[in-house]
Amino acid sequence: MYEPVGSAESISADFRVIAATNRDLKAEVEAGRFRRDLYYRLMVCPVELPALRDRPTDIAPLFAHFWAARGETRQVEPTLIRELERYEWPGNVRELENLVERLSVCCEGPFIRAAELPAHFRTQRVSDNASELPEIMVLPVPVSPPQFADDLIPAPVAGEDRPPLHLVQPEGTPSTEPARPSFPVDLTAMLRRIEEDFIDAALAQTNGNRKAAADLLGLQRTTLVEKLRRRTRVVPAP
Repeated sequence: MYEPVGSAESISADFRVIAATNRDLKAEVEAGRFRRDLYYRLMVCPVELPALRDRPTDIAPLFAHFWAARGETRQVEPTLIRELERYEWPGNVRELENLVERLSVCCEGPFIRAAELPAHFRTQRVSDNASELPEIMVLPVPVSPPQFADDLIPAPVAGEDRPPLHLVQPEGTPSTEPARPSFPVDLTAMLRRIEEDFIDAALAQTNGNRKAAADLLGLQRTTLVEKLRRRTRVVPAP
């Protein structure tokens, strides 16, 4: 029962109070930093939730939940999860959620390696030898990843002027020797054409899906989108 300010009428309310803290309230009461009467009013049905560092088996499913919530389907190296299970997690679940977001935004490529963790998460050196193929795990995805409106784009413009690289044989050289490029050459334009050819081929193979094409190219989806935006196409007048 309570009476609003300025009213003499009592009103009945039916509610439940749920209070949470990361401090030892009993110790706070003894130290005089928390009201004793409030402590005993709140201490009806206490539920103790251990810190994340004390329940490492929860880390993998929590990681998978946050990973899927961001629409991620990329694979994760098992060593990464093992490193996280050894971490102290002073920021508990919120710190884990922030780490998942950081990995999703900052990591490129079709899978996430333990070497890409921030240094303070790693308890031992992880080999960066690119010739070593990492063991890969697929995290469970409880929901279908979202489809972005701009994931589907038209096929490359037909008739786009993209001249190939011409190779010529120097005079007097046997035909069995490999051809050499002719000079002078616009190397910047040539590399841009090669990049655009690979982008177009990846988009064609994935039916215009930018996320899938970015995975084939070893890029972040946002990087691929930015490259497509910077591309200038010259469409011949009819």
